[in-house]
Amino acid sequence: MTSVALPVRSLWRFYPWFIAGGLGLVIAVNVVMVTIALRTFPGVAEVDQPIAHVVQPKPAAAPK
Repeated sequence: MTSVALPVRSLWRFYPWFIAGGLGLVIAVNVVMVTIALRTFPGVAEVDQPIAHVVQPKPAAAPK
Protein backbone atom coordinates (compact mmCIF):
# COMPACT_ATOMS: atom_id res chain seq x y z
CA MET A 1 0.00 0.00 0.00
CA THR A 2 1.32 3.40 -0.96
CA SER A 3 0.69 6.37 1.30
CA VAL A 4 0.36 9.82 -0.18
CA ALA A 5 1.41 12.73 1.98
CA LEU A 6 -1.16 15.49 2.19
CA PRO A 7 0.13 19.03 1.80
CA VAL A 8 0.60 20.94 5.04
CA ARG A 9 -2.13 23.55 5.41
CA SER A 10 -1.10 26.85 6.84
CA LEU A 11 -3.15 29.56 8.53
CA TRP A 12 -2.14 31.92 5.71
CA ARG A 13 -4.99 30.48 3.67
CA PHE A 14 -7.36 32.38 5.97
CA TYR A 15 -5.53 35.70 5.56
CA PRO A 16 -8.19 37.24 3.24
CA TRP A 17 -10.89 36.22 5.72
CA PHE A 18 -8.96 37.86 8.57
CA ILE A 19 -8.81 41.12 6.57
CA ALA A 20 -12.54 40.93 5.75
CA GLY A 21 -13.35 40.13 9.39
CA GLY A 22 -11.26 43.06 10.63
CA LEU A 23 -12.97 45.47 8.25
CA GLY A 24 -16.36 44.09 9.27
CA LEU A 25 -15.47 44.66 12.93
CA VAL A 26 -14.44 48.27 12.23
CA ILE A 27 -17.69 48.92 10.36
CA ALA A 28 -19.76 47.36 13.16
CA VAL A 29 -18.04 49.49 15.82
CA ASN A 30 -18.57 52.64 13.73
CA VAL A 31 -22.27 51.85 13.30
CA VAL A 32 -22.64 51.42 17.07
CA MET A 33 -20.82 54.70 17.77
CA VAL A 34 -22.94 56.65 15.25
CA THR A 35 -26.12 55.14 16.67
CA ILE A 36 -25.16 56.09 20.23
CA ALA A 37 -24.16 59.60 19.12
CA LEU A 38 -27.45 60.18 17.32
CA ARG A 39 -29.58 58.82 20.17
CA THR A 40 -27.86 60.96 22.81
CA PHE A 41 -27.65 64.21 20.81
CA PRO A 42 -29.60 66.88 22.74
CA GLY A 43 -30.86 68.60 19.58
CA VAL A 44 -29.01 71.89 19.75
CA ALA A 45 -25.41 72.44 20.64
CA GLU A 46 -24.63 75.38 22.89
CA VAL A 47 -22.52 77.08 20.23
CA ASP A 48 -25.39 76.90 17.72
CA GLN A 49 -27.56 79.31 19.69
CA PRO A 50 -27.24 83.00 18.81
CA ILE A 51 -25.28 85.07 21.27
CA ALA A 52 -27.53 87.67 22.93
CA HIS A 53 -24.91 90.41 23.35
CA VAL A 54 -23.81 90.47 19.70
CA VAL A 55 -25.51 93.21 17.68
CA GLN A 56 -26.99 91.84 14.50
CA PRO A 57 -26.59 94.12 11.45
CA LYS A 58 -29.82 95.66 10.19
CA PRO A 59 -30.87 94.64 6.71
CA ALA A 60 -30.38 97.25 4.03
CA ALA A 61 -33.47 99.13 2.93
CA ALA A 62 -34.91 98.19 -0.43
CA PRO A 63 -34.20 100.72 -3.18
CA LYS A 64 -37.11 103.00 -4.14
